[in-house]
Amino acid sequence: MIGVGRSNNPDPWEAGAEAAGRAADMLSHAEVPAWALLFCGGKHDPAAVLTGLRRAVGPLPVVGGSAAGAVTSAGFGYSGFEVAVGLFPVSLGIPEILVDGGLLDGEVATGRRLGDGLRGIADDDRVVMLFYDSVAATSPPRLHPASLLIEGIYEGLGTCHPHLIGAGTLTDINLSDGYVFDGTRPRKHAAVAIVLPMGITAETAILHGCVPVSSFMTITSIDGAEVFELDGRPALDVLETMLGIDTVDDDGRALSLMVTLGEKHGDPFAEYDENRYVNRLILQVAADRRSITLFEPDFRSGSIVQIMSRDNGLRLCLGTTD
Repeated sequence: MIGVGRSNNPDPWEAGAEAAGRAADMLSHAEVPAWALLFCGGKHDPAAVLTGLRRAVGPLPVVGGSAAGAVTSAGFGYSGFEVAVGLFPVSLGIPEILVDGGLLDGEVATGRRLGDGLRGIADDDRVVMLFYDSVAATSPPRLHPASLLIEGIYEGLGTCHPHLIGAGTLTDINLSDGYVFDGTRPRKHAAVAIVLPMGITAETAILHGCVPVSSFMTITSIDGAEVFELDGRPALDVLETMLGIDTVDDDGRALSLMVTLGEKHGDPFAEYDENRYVNRLILQVAADRRSITLFEPDFRSGSIVQIMSRDNGLRLCLGTTD
């Protein structure tokens, strides 16, 4: 059994201690914690939270990172003060932890080094958790793309096929910062891969909760993650017209929270199926170029996309029927 605890105490030391203590209380007296998974809200000092956690449960290896909020069975929140801890007992085994701090020098190269290291220790279907610092720079906003990191990892893995899961880390939805815990401390511009013990398995599902609100459009001009044209028209003009909004006053922040661009895989005329869509959030808009920049650079000229809107009712429906 894994112990899970959370806290929203504004004092980082106390928040770390409280969350870790509550997680430890869920373990039986015979179970000794071996390592911890830790996520911190962006208003906390991560080093102080880590100190509080270790005062409560000892000098364990700690992985995880920053988060805009936290969800556990005991509650949820995104105030920035949330701390969530998962304690894994010795009885489940000890993971292998690989760290690479070279994201600023190249995401593909970082991934390739991690994949090469994983190839020797991660068997096929072995669960590997990957966390990486999402924020490369803040002014202007620039991310470490997951698609490039994953591309490198699979190059390094070769014919090995572990079950890879995980996420990029952010301190808040404004992309103010990000970091990961590498087993010992918080790190910037780093990626950490955790090879879980053989007895731990994982199930994954696509749960983006977005539905199409436009017809199909073709990306006719794009450079990396910056989309200049949809169907031969300026991309920002297309979105503003279709959605009936003006992005001038908020630098496109409303657009980032409202919609994504989605690419449907398989039969384009098949009924809606959440699993068929790859969605990309909008990072920023450029009013002078009338362009939008996506979170990932994996769409291409000629990609067929739709404007996608979040549907909270769909998420609720899926949550109650699972």
